[in-house]
Order: sequence, then C-alpha cells, then structure tokens
Amino acid sequence: IYSLLTKYTGYVFTASAQVYNNKGIVLGLGVGGSMLLSFVIIMGFAFCVQCILNVLMTCLFLVLICADYVLFLQAGLVTGRKGRMILDLFQKASQIDVPKEFDSLLQKQVNSEEWESIYKWCAIGLAIGIVL
Repeated sequence: IYSLLTKYTGYVFTASAQVYNNKGIVLGLGVGGSMLLSFVIIMGFAFCVQCILNVLMTCLFLVLICADYVLFLQAGLVTGRKGRMILDLFQKASQIDVPKEFDSLLQKQVNSEEWESIYKWCAIGLAIGIVL
C-alpha cells in the first residue's frame, strides 16, 4: 500500500515541498506581481479613458449632426444633394456597401405642410442643442 500511495502522491508531495521551500519567491511573485500588474492595468485604463471618451463624444455629435441633416431634409430646407455626395464619397473611400435604406433617408418622405413645420422646428431645436 505504501508503494502505491507514494507512486501516485509522490509527485504531489515533491511539488508541494518545492513550493514550500521557495515560498518567499512564490508569494513575492504571486501576490506582489499580481498587485503590480493590476496597478499597471488600472493606470493604463486611466490614461485611455480620455481618448475613449473623446472618440465616443465625436461619434455622438456626428450621429446628432446626421439626424439633424435628415430632419432639415424632411422639412424641405435642404435638397439632400450634399448628403448623397458624402454617402458616395464614404462608399468609395471605405469600400463598404451602404444599405439601400440609407438612400431613402436622403429623400423627402412627407408632403403635408404640417409635418414639414414639425420637422423644421425639431431640426432647429436639435441644431440649437448641438451647438449648446
């Protein structure tokens, strides 16, 4: 029985004895190293936050400007020609096929003056909100 136990537990015993003999290095690298690495990662996040926030704020304002352009288009205050030009330029530069649904955004959808007035005031309100 003793030889059977030592055969299967001998490796575990010698490995644990080596860990115990080198406990200072194991604890130093295990605890100290992990704390140091955690500090470095947290500091890296702190440095990247400003860059990420700037990119997200830029994307937010680009989306708001596009939505405002669509509102002005639906109000009949712009023709949509510049929007199609920018969309075509984006497709050529990025080699990305823009879905056909975007083309319907660049066409006037309403014919009643009541809706045009609603779109106009929404577009003006959004423009003021973007500027502020």
